[in-house]
Amino acid sequence: MEMTLATLNVKYWSYINDMVDVYNILHKSDVKPWECVRFSLQGKPFKEHPVFQDKDGEYTFAVGILYDEVEKKHKPVFVGDKLFNAVGVRTVVTEGMNISLLSWNETKKQKKNLSVNGYKLPAPEKVILPDVDYHYINIGGETFAYEDEDEYKLASDIIMCILKEVRDK
Repeated sequence: MEMTLATLNVKYWSYINDMVDVYNILHKSDVKPWECVRFSLQGKPFKEHPVFQDKDGEYTFAVGILYDEVEKKHKPVFVGDKLFNAVGVRTVVTEGMNISLLSWNETKKQKKNLSVNGYKLPAPEKVILPDVDYHYINIGGETFAYEDEDEYKLASDIIMCILKEVRDK
């Protein structure tokens, strides 16, 4: 949806500023409103309040703000960002999504491995939405996803060895 310059100003000076003010009060933080705006042609964050005058690029606005436990800072959340839910499932933020129960950081849980013929087969990830960062193994209509490329290669090799061994017996 293309926005007029007037619409961009209204969205920034009312919605974004209000969202940031409320968040900063509730979380005793110091997020700046201009951190919640991206300009496609700029490629880097704004350092002060943006002046909406360039129609040749696309502006996007944050849909919320969440604390990043790893970076130890409050960060704006944009549509398309990848966050984790309470059980560690990675999901992509969409327009209108409630992000209040999501996190920038995965809840670290002990990954399970299965020993097969002396090899430790790594457990696949639980994935809600397809994600280009994952490596997939498809077997019998089931899809198994690995975020770590080394785990993916190991799992593929182990499964391939098992299938070849069974076939060749």
